[in-house]
Amino acid sequence: MILGPTLLCISVIACANGEAAEPKELEDALFRLEHFDRNATSEDSARCFEVIEAQGAIDDPKLVARLHTMMTNEELPYSVRVMALRTACEKAGDAGARAIIETLHAWSREMFPKPPPLSAAEVSAKDLLIQAALLQRLDHLQGALSTQEPLIDWLSFVALRGPGTLRPAAWKGLADNPGPVELRRKTALQVVAESSDWTMCFESLLRILGSQSIPALRKIFREASASGEFHHHAGSALAHFGDEDILPDLEAWLPKLAQQHRYAAGYAEGCIWKIKAQHPPSGLLDYVAADRPNNVESDRSRWAMQRALELGIPRERVREALLAHARRLEASGRVEDRNNLIFVKFEGLQVGVLEADDLPDIKIPEGLLKP
Repeated sequence: MILGPTLLCISVIACANGEAAEPKELEDALFRLEHFDRNATSEDSARCFEVIEAQGAIDDPKLVARLHTMMTNEELPYSVRVMALRTACEKAGDAGARAIIETLHAWSREMFPKPPPLSAAEVSAKDLLIQAALLQRLDHLQGALSTQEPLIDWLSFVALRGPGTLRPAAWKGLADNPGPVELRRKTALQVVAESSDWTMCFESLLRILGSQSIPALRKIFREASASGEFHHHAGSALAHFGDEDILPDLEAWLPKLAQQHRYAAGYAEGCIWKIKAQHPPSGLLDYVAADRPNNVESDRSRWAMQRALELGIPRERVREALLAHARRLEASGRVEDRNNLIFVKFEGLQVGVLEADDLPDIKIPEGLLKP
């Protein structure tokens, strides 16, 4: 890219002072991005950011402020703004990270749950910038902060009010955050309370909730029941944690749900099964090892293995239970059971209880192995 007149002036002044003829590479890169020529290519901007990443200091307030300004500059191409956001997060110290989070939080309040009357391009840009921060730079922001409350506040807002495409990333961010668990659990409980029709509680939410949330989850479920509503989400979480106290409530719902739809009753029956299966915890291993129709109950098998590991059952015992099930399928001689061994091995690899060389005669199709 050709240097603009300002940069040429800097070069002339530098020569007059007896300094190097070329301006500093870092300042050059920043200036080029701040005054980005729309005829320039993505390779041009990428080279500038490579210089900033290599030469820019961590926790340099002026550098982070300039990158922050770039990421909010609606005149710059979206690609430059995203890279400015990513680089600002990498270079930020505590104060810089707080400023970035404040901007992201302000954008989120502006955009969610319903975007304001902005141009379609700016709505898209802000949505994608928020997404870039959530999916790619939370670890940098988290590491820069001296206290996690600003990040937890922003993640909580997106977790509750953001679109469905962003909420799971916010839940995961909350689950992975080292900040006060009470703040994160409060948000997770609110997510559950406000989404009664969800038939599954996401793993990240379960990690935040923990068994300590059982009394609060019971309260959510029972208050909904009192108003005539079956709270699927709270029921799902309570079933996962094996809450025996909620069993009578679930069983009382069965005839009512059966009148609505057989699938509705089947969901409640599944919750009841999960609770009973883990009392005692060894029942989970019995189920994994049993002779059962894999094509029908593979979801239950995977959950049973994951729950067994969560409850502290050694990985080797879970592995042996799954291999015992595999031996039963092999011994049956049925073609469908042989085919089901593919899914047995795949699930064992996914959960982390099998290694690639277990069941060596069983080959996983490439399509299943793709992330």
